[in-house]
Amino acid sequence: MTYILANAMFPVLASLAQGGVVQILSLMDNRGAPHGQVVDDNLAVCWGVDIAGYAGNTINLVNAASDDKVPPEKVASTIAGVAAVIANLPAGRYRLGLTRPSTGAGGPPMPSKDVFLLYNPPQFPMYAHLP
Repeated sequence: MTYILANAMFPVLASLAQGGVVQILSLMDNRGAPHGQVVDDNLAVCWGVDIAGYAGNTINLVNAASDDKVPPEKVASTIAGVAAVIANLPAGRYRLGLTRPSTGAGGPPMPSKDVFLLYNPPQFPMYAHLP
């Protein structure tokens, strides 16, 4: 598979790079994440990025165990990193996916430990994928 960046990604990545070191977790995910589109059997276009760290801040709320509290230093670093990303984005419209606490990459979700979005009861699911 050949992956190419959508034209809109170049100014975003260039602007972020001017504000600090960007640690990229992923640019394209063929498993259905909203990072791009598979065009055909050999080509995919990427228009999203998962950022693991920015400007000296780690963006990560993964815990060692489900009963552990999110360590305050991880919360502070994640909030500072996300704020720095937002501050350094060029003007435009974005879909922003915020870091969610979990015991490991990909889940399970831990909504009671959310930092950016407060826990909502089951009638308001926060983990649904939106179109």
